Amino acid sequence: MSQAHLTKLFTSIGLVLLIVVLNSWLATQGAKAILKIPLLHEERRATAFLALVVGSVMLIVTALVGWLHAKRYGEHWHARVPSVWLDGLSTQSIEGRLYQGVILLLFIGLPLASFYHFIGLVWNGHLCALNSPDQPLPVSAAWFNGIPNATDQIRLVDGLTAVQQPNNVVKELCEGGIEVFPGWEFILLALFIAAALVASMAFLYTVIIPPVSACKTHASEAVGNN
Repeated sequence: MSQAHLTKLFTSIGLVLLIVVLNSWLATQGAKAILKIPLLHEERRATAFLALVVGSVMLIVTALVGWLHAKRYGEHWHARVPSVWLDGLSTQSIEGRLYQGVILLLFIGLPLASFYHFIGLVWNGHLCALNSPDQPLPVSAAWFNGIPNATDQIRLVDGLTAVQQPNNVVKELCEGGIEVFPGWEFILLALFIAAALVASMAFLYTVIIPPVSACKTHASEAVGNN
């Protein structure tokens, strides 16, 4: 892929990632969705879980595209960061370097910070069996083994839902949230988050530390000029 291709990919995927994590972060704080973009889910724990799933995959792709760009192009750190939106940006200027730093913060730093917030929400959430009146179990205690003897879906919830029965009696049942699969799904999510962190650190490292190939190319050009 050319530099233009990598820049377009980094921009498009990174922008969607930014919208997803920012929208979900605001929603879990009780704020309304930005730009009238629908939420992944209405409940806080479910929103955080889905944001981790979608966000980690998108951050992996964004960081890997950025890593390829940083590895192939740019003599200085600010030139190794893809120029988002601004074609022909002079990254050597003070405002250009500041702009590139903000892009790193928005496309890499903010998603990673949001993951920390989302993980805390999910970890402090609860698991319950669908339509069961039993008290939910904390995710921190049941994320691997799930709910013993559960005969229906296991759901990640904020809490039980008050449901009015045909006899007008109100019962608290497990009806909200989203279906999850304790054990393998939580482990898989943890692996995706870890991969997103590794990819992000690799990208940032390559931005800060010049790749060996880039150093050799710069040295060759310097010798040729002399």
